[in-house]
Amino acid sequence: MAVTPPILFFDGDCGLCDRSVQWVFARLRPESPLKFAPLQGATADHLLPPGLPDSVIFRDAEGQTHTQSAALRALRPHLIPPYHVLLALVYPPLANPIYALIARHRKRLFRPRCQWQQLDPTRLLP
Repeated sequence: MAVTPPILFFDGDCGLCDRSVQWVFARLRPESPLKFAPLQGATADHLLPPGLPDSVIFRDAEGQTHTQSAALRALRPHLIPPYHVLLALVYPPLANPIYALIARHRKRLFRPRCQWQQLDPTRLLP
């Protein structure tokens, strides 16, 4: 299997997702190879298996996909201190139901901003 850079997939039409991508981008370790791609894009169509939940998705360099709180925890090595430690505190049995509740209502609660398109273009995938 070919090794690809780790990719954070997100809903490109969601204001909360846009804010989350901005938050992660601002806290990336400079040496991190992390890339970003919208779920509506060609990269997601090509690399993600069908049937994944409506969630942020982290695909690691080995091709394993992580969703919901597991995706947040998988981001830890890519973030600067102290944020990598904060994400270690995410407890999946508690976080996943809260995540699912927010995800279900995110488009009504957060207007689209689409500022993710202004990120460093070397980090964005189609």
